[in-house]
Amino acid sequence: MKPSNSPLRAATRLSTALRALGDWPDPGQVVALLTTLEAASEVQPCLRPGCSGTCTWAGRGRPKLFCTAACRTAYDTRRAELVLQIELLETLLHRLPSEPARLVAGDLAKRRWELARYPALGRTRPEGP
Repeated sequence: MKPSNSPLRAATRLSTALRALGDWPDPGQVVALLTTLEAASEVQPCLRPGCSGTCTWAGRGRPKLFCTAACRTAYDTRRAELVLQIELLETLLHRLPSEPARLVAGDLAKRRWELARYPALGRTRPEGP
């Protein structure tokens, strides 16, 4: 099979190929299929918006999501700031007359839009980069 030109095509091809093997494929067929497709990337971009750093698959342990501890801290700090700002603006919004409320609503929408780039990562304790 030729390597794909885009990650979406590779995912589509893998999904299609796995479906073609049926509900209970032979493990040997799955391994053979994976060896013919483009390998999964071992390098991914850092999750902090605006960072150009990368994370490399270590092959063991929890995969890194951020290129450095500083990026993780910046991510966590900005996300916490946005959550707090949004909560405060939502509270304030209902107390304002219509004209200022429109301005606050616009700003609130932009902050929610930015927060969408900072998803909650679901960790329960601090971890390294």
